[in-house]
Amino acid sequence: MDRRSNLQNLLDIDQLFLQYVGGPTDLIFNQGFDLPGFASYPLLETDVGRTALLNIIQQLVDMARQVGVGVILDTETWVANRDRGSAIGYTPEKLREINLASVEMIAGLRCPGSAPMEPIRLIA
Repeated sequence: MDRRSNLQNLLDIDQLFLQYVGGPTDLIFNQGFDLPGFASYPLLETDVGRTALLNIIQQLVDMARQVGVGVILDTETWVANRDRGSAIGYTPEKLREINLASVEMIAGLRCPGSAPMEPIRLIA
């Protein structure tokens, strides 16, 4: 299956999904976090940061469950690349660890317990 087919299969046209956008903006202006290089992935390295990220995601999952739609979860690593990461002190090895940790965090939310809900899609 080629990449385009995978993308077409990601969403079912008849299915509604919620997706959270504006995470770094929310974290900076509403929650008071300092995000060097507009990168939220450094928050994965602290308990306070992980809790803030998980709270945002959990609110989205809860809202989707309440209204009966699916949810699309994205990793916090959209700027976790060599160029932007090195500018704030991250090595390629550390970026790999951060990317994996971010995927693990959101993948863990796919099985939210016993409560049924619509699909959760991951973008990683």
